[in-house]
Amino acid sequence: MRKIGTTTSAICFILLGIWIMINSNNPDLGRKLIKFWPIIIILIGIEILYYTLVKKENERIRISGLVFLIIIVFFFTNISIDIFNNIKQNNSSFNLDTNFFDNVFTSKNLQSIDKKITLDPIGSNLNFETVNGKLNIEKATDNKITIDTELYVKQDNASKDYELNPITDSNGYTLKIVDDGIDSIKATIYLPEGYDVYIKGANLNVDSNSDIRLDALNINASNGKFDLQGDIPNSSLKLENGKIDLSNNLCKNIDISMNNGSISLDSKDKNLSINTDINHGTCKINDEKRVNSGISKNIGTGEGIVKAKLNNGTIKINSGE
Repeated sequence: MRKIGTTTSAICFILLGIWIMINSNNPDLGRKLIKFWPIIIILIGIEILYYTLVKKENERIRISGLVFLIIIVFFFTNISIDIFNNIKQNNSSFNLDTNFFDNVFTSKNLQSIDKKITLDPIGSNLNFETVNGKLNIEKATDNKITIDTELYVKQDNASKDYELNPITDSNGYTLKIVDDGIDSIKATIYLPEGYDVYIKGANLNVDSNSDIRLDALNINASNGKFDLQGDIPNSSLKLENGKIDLSNNLCKNIDISMNNGSISLDSKDKNLSINTDINHGTCKINDEKRVNSGISKNIGTGEGIVKAKLNNGTIKINSGE
């Protein structure tokens, strides 16, 4: 009597040991590899077919109990990996700790210095760079660019001159507020309609009012929390970790990429081409939802382009279907 599955079981136990070592060092790769566990069934089928063809007359064959054991082991390993991953995603918080901003601004070791500049519009660009900043973008009522700041500086640097000195060229203004003596800043930026805004930094909390009208908003930051409202049809948002809430009437070209965080887009636009990519987490576009997978779909004529790429977290897009 021949026992079918002994060879396959031996091979699978070897593969299981290799997988355990890979999963210990690279859980993402291990999670992907375990998805191929049904190949065991294929190997067992091949072994059954082989022994059926070569067996002698009146020779009996039966399936080894190890086959059922190895299938159960791989099946429940795959299920447990999925359950653990979903629990991790549901319980993880990708929201930037907003208390950070309140803490640095109220620290007893910091002194607040008010600085304000008003500029006549030149070109259509404003480049702004800072770290540990709480920024609010509002619509200018006088067609001028006004930047009203509170600089929180260390006590032993309070006597230093912290004048705001933007660089001017034909495209617009560049203002960089980065200094070893400056711990953090608060700033309200008043802009005329149709400006292109470029923000670069780390640990940024950025808000925009619903009446703001920008041609484009570009943000490149390591950590950020952004609540962006108004009419901003073009946006390029590149973050390492963060939370983005974007509310738009019209989307011409929206491009968001992030490692960890949550992305929420609420638009009245009825003509969108949406392409999302997510490795770990949930993705929802209107009523369609997927887990650990992006969604690509056209709404209406697909004229507006929306791209969202995320490694870990959640993507939620609501459009005017």
